[in-house]
Amino acid sequence: MRDEPDIVKELREAEKKGKLKSYLKKDEKKSENKKKKILIVDDDSSIRRTVKSGFDRLDLKYKVVNAENGKECLKKLKTESLPDLILLDVMMPEMNGWDVAAEIKKNSEWSTIPIIFLTAKADSHTKNYAKILSDDFITKPFEITDLKKRIEYTLKKK
Repeated sequence: MRDEPDIVKELREAEKKGKLKSYLKKDEKKSENKKKKILIVDDDSSIRRTVKSGFDRLDLKYKVVNAENGKECLKKLKTESLPDLILLDVMMPEMNGWDVAAEIKKNSEWSTIPIIFLTAKADSHTKNYAKILSDDFITKPFEITDLKKRIEYTLKKK
């Protein structure tokens, strides 16, 4: 009989001890930690919900975190684990997306986090600013499959 891989030995041992379910739950937690974290910053709760439910419907394995405005976004960046990508609305009260992106780019810890702007504005001014301050932008309304493709492409470039 040839040697079994360590993982098989661990599974057999857990099964013998009647602890296979708890062992598998530990493994699920490990894979949960590997999920890409996406921070959605938008003052419109319906956009945040739409993106989250769209990810769930497409079975995308993203850990979604929300912020209602730019100030909350910056606070989360200071106090929580950093996201792998930020979806950032442009027009928000208190602090607009341009200012938030500029603050992110100024901070050496945050500057490499990819940003995709979500905006209802599609004029040339917006497009030019987006090219400077972000990795991509998508206009509202958008298809969740479009957003998925842009996120995947942006994360691959990272």
